[in-house]
Amino acid sequence: QTLVRAVGLFSESPVRLIVVDNASSGDATTEFLSQHPEIEAIRLSRNWGHGLALDLGVQAARTRFVVTLDVDAFPISNDWLASVIDPLSNGYSLAGAWSSGYIHPCFLAIERRRFLEGKHTFAASYSRRLLLRRPGDPKSWDAGKLITLRDPGQHLGIDPSSIRGPGALGTVFGEVLYHHFYSSRLTGRLTDDVVRSGVTPEISRAAWTEAVDKYLPVTS
Repeated sequence: QTLVRAVGLFSESPVRLIVVDNASSGDATTEFLSQHPEIEAIRLSRNWGHGLALDLGVQAARTRFVVTLDVDAFPISNDWLASVIDPLSNGYSLAGAWSSGYIHPCFLAIERRRFLEGKHTFAASYSRRLLLRRPGDPKSWDAGKLITLRDPGQHLGIDPSSIRGPGALGTVFGEVLYHHFYSSRLTGRLTDDVVRSGVTPEISRAAWTEAVDKYLPVTS
């Protein structure tokens, strides 16, 4: 809901919004989507994973450019869309949040035709059979990393500009987008993340609330 509200607040022109519901349960997602017919919802009968859900969203789009947004990320500036679409219109093939040497899917823009014709996929890190591995490559890739490495064009990465929350809990990219990171990771890998980082669900929720209060204006 936060992401949808932020897109509406910070989009100066209408955008086509596609939400892929990966068989969510107990979080009121279905009810929320049913109350917003302007959102194109793709509801999956089971959770097929983050990467495949992004692939389905790109395939369902009918716009020239597509921008992926993770559920724990949201725009914080009216410049968010222009920051990635303008570069694509001027010769870049990928644009978005730069993280550890690749464009992160929390905020990644690409021409839809290029994605399809290049046979790109966000699902590679979730199915090792899809990986085009070379000697010395890691055994798996984060979603989006393989796209950056395989795409031969020019890429524009938006660097992190500030950080909110404990450690690297919340990252702001170029003062146009906030990415929370731990809000989703703690659900699936609670034990590993808590042991490694010390970030508990309570800390994560508090930092998320702080970010929403800071970056999203209150509307009546």
